Amino acid sequence: IPTASASEAAKFLVEDVIFKYGHIPKHIITDQGSHFNNYLMQAITKDIGIHHILSTPFHPQTNGTIERFNAKIKTQLCKLQDLNRNNWDQYLPPTIYAYNIGQHRTTKYSPYQLLYGKHPTLPFSQPQSMLQFIRSNDYYNQFRRYRSFIIQQVRKNIQQQQQLSKKRYDQHRQNIQYEIGQLVLAKPAVRNHKM
Repeated sequence: IPTASASEAAKFLVEDVIFKYGHIPKHIITDQGSHFNNYLMQAITKDIGIHHILSTPFHPQTNGTIERFNAKIKTQLCKLQDLNRNNWDQYLPPTIYAYNIGQHRTTKYSPYQLLYGKHPTLPFSQPQSMLQFIRSNDYYNQFRRYRSFIIQQVRKNIQQQQQLSKKRYDQHRQNIQYEIGQLVLAKPAVRNHKM
């Protein structure tokens, strides 16, 4: 998005999400930046039927999935940008592309595969054999079977990863019982600056 304005954010939602993928999301989660939290976005999401959820201010954990994604992208951009740090935007499209075609540890599939139901064709990929279908719905049926298989595999892979993560976490967890009214020490959240 060239600028963080309400009109640019609304245009991105309509043109780069809805028109590009032909799908209206049931809900979107954004922070409370003025480019998301405004009358224009409220009107568009209401008219289209999207439930717009605003994350809690100064609590990025509300939108943890995106915050983790942003952290991964930020790490890669910091490695690629020049010393003067003003050209990170030039590296954003190829960095996101690499993320989208790369296999993810938890799902064991790339986001591209999960979205399109096939491996991405890369410039250095082996040419794939052309499939010929006798009936017009053969491709659709094959796609549905493949997509169903991938969804089952991803669910299984995520469950396995969650169990492993829980096991690792539980190894160091102490089950402490607190009494009502007991004083506890709370660690404040540390806010770091952006790039």
